[in-house]
Amino acid sequence: VGLGMALTRVMPSATPTLSFWMSRVTLVLFVVLLIAALAANWGLFIANIGTLEPALITMNAVLMLIGMATSKLAGLNRRDTTSVTIESAVQNGTLGIAVGVIVAGAASGLPPTTLPTAIYSITVWLLTIPFIIWRRTSATSSELTQPA
Repeated sequence: VGLGMALTRVMPSATPTLSFWMSRVTLVLFVVLLIAALAANWGLFIANIGTLEPALITMNAVLMLIGMATSKLAGLNRRDTTSVTIESAVQNGTLGIAVGVIVAGAASGLPPTTLPTAIYSITVWLLTIPFIIWRRTSATSSELTQPA
């Protein structure tokens, strides 16, 4: 985030192009980390998904509600509220994997402590995609075309 802010300040005209490519690179890296976490712990994943999934979906719903409520309290417009709500839920997967690796001090591979986060990173989309569809279909045409 800090690097993005610095680049925007120093090279504002290059920001849209850099942002486009950086978002794709980070998505690919995240997917690779997620696949690695699952592959390294597949048996553990299968054994625990039934127990973890309901709790993780509930946590995702609560995080989305908190994101939406705090955005409304802050007086953000519909578009920003939607962004904050999504980010409140989705970004936690990456953070959880990073914390799991740091706490475990793993030199290579992903430790079993990242398993709940890997499951969360998958299940988060079970609520996020319908939320995005709802926000897009319930928005007025002027809200969809407003600049960010």
